Amino acid sequence: MLNREYFRDFYYKTITPKILDELKKYGPYDRALFIECDNGFLIQFVEAIEIHGIDNPEIESVPIVKRIDCPDKVYDLIVLSEKDYSSYDEEQIYDWILNSAARIVVIVGAEDYMRKYAEKFKIGTPIHTSILADDVKLRIFEFDESLRVYK
Repeated sequence: MLNREYFRDFYYKTITPKILDELKKYGPYDRALFIECDNGFLIQFVEAIEIHGIDNPEIESVPIVKRIDCPDKVYDLIVLSEKDYSSYDEEQIYDWILNSAARIVVIVGAEDYMRKYAEKFKIGTPIHTSILADDVKLRIFEFDESLRVYK
């Protein structure tokens, strides 16, 4: 099993710059949310007025990312990235996306992860896909407002 710090270092140096380049094409953003953001390193570099992150509260976050327990409003950018651990089940994550997405939803992960979120749960129209590393893909969706559940 990979050492967590080694993976973080690899991710930050290899994958994060590619993700940020793709996100710039659709920004800047008013509000951005990273679900299971780890320490918030990636999303701190997104051009957004307000940045929120959701993850295990025991993981300390970078100062620019405001940690929240669940989405509080709508976000014009939501980022979801595969991790080797999970604090939330997929139905909870999908529910958060449906209730708080406004424009762009980004999924980063291996093909199995993509299948789980992008194919099992319909979140919008794919507008961009790129390969970031051997089996790591980035898929950007335009959120489909007709999926939103109003309460």
